[in-house]
Amino acid sequence: MAQEQKPAITADEPTPAKKAEDAVDRAAERVERAVDKTADKVEKNAEAKAFALPAGVTPKDLKEEGDVRNAFEAVTEASMSKDIFDNIVNRLVDADRDRISKYKDTKPDWKPLTDRVATLERSWKEKYGKSFDLDEKVVFGTNNYVVVAQGEISDPKALIGNWPVQPNVGAVMAAAKKPAVNAAEQATETNKAAGGDTNLDKGRNVAVARYPAGHGLPAVDASLIHELPDIWRFDLPDNIDGQKLTANLIAHLNQVGTQGWPDDINEAYRIVAHRVLLAMYDVPVESVNAARN
Repeated sequence: MAQEQKPAITADEPTPAKKAEDAVDRAAERVERAVDKTADKVEKNAEAKAFALPAGVTPKDLKEEGDVRNAFEAVTEASMSKDIFDNIVNRLVDADRDRISKYKDTKPDWKPLTDRVATLERSWKEKYGKSFDLDEKVVFGTNNYVVVAQGEISDPKALIGNWPVQPNVGAVMAAAKKPAVNAAEQATETNKAAGGDTNLDKGRNVAVARYPAGHGLPAVDASLIHELPDIWRFDLPDNIDGQKLTANLIAHLNQVGTQGWPDDINEAYRIVAHRVLLAMYDVPVESVNAARN
């Protein structure tokens, strides 16, 4: 009886040793992906725990992350609109809207700002072949890019002097030490400076959202308040008036696109958003540039 012969291994067919080696490589890749995913999760959890709501706010899962990020989408898209000033101010809290919008009564020259917006719009379309229209779920929600801490005001008096929170968490701007003041007097002065309802009443929903460091720029903690009927608005420091906001927007938008746009359009959206937030929270371009060097 003839002995059965095993089929010869062709040149294209991997040897058993090669198959075993490939299997080991695939297993190693799976382990590496699992490690990367775990490391990313740990990093995101650490980022979420790295900042907290101020005293006077009780943490609470309001399930409003998407709506909070919608506020970031709104101000970012506003930065590429002809009515940039009005559209950004419209996403601020009541007191800020009242105070900052008065700048229009001085009949300022909007040309430096609107010209810059027009230039950015043109260069954007040349690079990406489409209008500026972002998706907050992709740009700010992917991998929890903007981390949100949510809560409910439980003690309005405890918030005096602590809200809005310090916006810059990097080394660009050191937090100024404030002298101790009488709480009642501070509350009165805050309302006077704001020129409108501060909406820091007990039971009000608030959030602090961290925009991460990147693009050579520091992280920014944004303070937001939920206003009726159902919208989240940014709360800015009372020292920011219309003139300062306009000057800040011009300065930061002048930095956008100067070295070209990234190939990833979502990263480009994030760069624009980053600059708008720095302008809103009064982080000077000069300080950012100095910190880079």
